Amino acid sequence: MVLPHGRLYAGQAVLAVNSAARALELPVGTILPLEVYAVATEPLSPGAYEALGGRAGHAVVDAVPIAPYFRLLPDRGLIAGGGTAVVPAGLSAPRLQALRERAWARLEGWLHALHPDLARVRITHRWSGRIGMTGDDLPVVGPVHGFPDVWFIGGCCGHGLALSVAHGAHVAAALLGEPEPGDPLPWHRSRAPRLPVDGPGRFLVRGYVDTLGRVARHAC
Repeated sequence: MVLPHGRLYAGQAVLAVNSAARALELPVGTILPLEVYAVATEPLSPGAYEALGGRAGHAVVDAVPIAPYFRLLPDRGLIAGGGTAVVPAGLSAPRLQALRERAWARLEGWLHALHPDLARVRITHRWSGRIGMTGDDLPVVGPVHGFPDVWFIGGCCGHGLALSVAHGAHVAAALLGEPEPGDPLPWHRSRAPRLPVDGPGRFLVRGYVDTLGRVARHAC
């Protein structure tokens, strides 16, 4: 690795760069960078907080890809996200900001409809972030093709907080030469399916992602 103040040499490396794989031109198939969105609220009323599960409540995540989700916070606030995703590559800054505003508005509308007491709850924070999506909704966890001592982890399709714990254990064991317990999982691979993200095909990808968002909002 070439750093501002020197170079770092290692016998093995793990590139946990997720959606940055395309920018680094890593040969791991298509890890499509998507921008996703979330909002947070002021503390809910005691009634709404308890109706949604209270302090013992669990995070709710729909099985539909990029479907809206929510989780309660210790201060009785609520975080909601999902429901819309954008392919940011090639978009101008004003266009991307306009899509962000639309995504946040849709998410806020969904949140306000969750419970009657949430109809007028105030949104205090809004933000966005990048995830890596693959063509078959499965991650890529394996050695980089042509570089047996370099591993890649990414493409968790929005479920990285849960999956990354298992990914780290798998890769650590592999680097230490420990035998794999059981059969490899479907995402223990070096490459994801290719997607047409360049040329005219990118409009098909954008349309597909937008359709996923509409299906997710309708299902929830």
